Amino acid sequence: MHRSFRFSALALTAALAAPVLTFATAAPATAASADADIDAACSAIYQSVSGQSPAHVALQNGKWVAVGDAGFSAAQASSATAALADAYSPGSYVWVQGRTASGAFQLCYRADGSLQRARQAATLPGLGAVDAAVGYFGPDGTLLDSAGGFDSGAGMVAKKITDLPFYAVLP
Repeated sequence: MHRSFRFSALALTAALAAPVLTFATAAPATAASADADIDAACSAIYQSVSGQSPAHVALQNGKWVAVGDAGFSAAQASSATAALADAYSPGSYVWVQGRTASGAFQLCYRADGSLQRARQAATLPGLGAVDAAVGYFGPDGTLLDSAGGFDSGAGMVAKKITDLPFYAVLP
């Protein structure tokens, strides 16, 4: 019995003296950090397009049409529920903001045309509110996170910019 105890003690001593191997692994991103990364990317996109004149579109007689500044202003003045949108492009369309009868929307797209973030509110000014509904998307279109009662099935939440109902009429 004394012998087996000694063998076990030697094995334990050898095991404790052996170098410990560790593997570096990246910590999984939390939803909050992924959201913050997307918010930062969208903020940079907004800063890059905010000084530009947008392409205006309006829903007229059931069809989306491109309109100039005067036509856009007239559509805004004609009805508080007129469906309108502005699309901004520093080479490809990456920022879209507008309203429909069901509310306001703001869409931020990656350079490849995939949706990063969508915001929803009752009014256009409400899009900037802290409590605006928001959804964050992966490059493959999966909803990563959402808050504030975000509705991923809303009509203007297009996971690819080319899927927007008015994309074909953008200049």
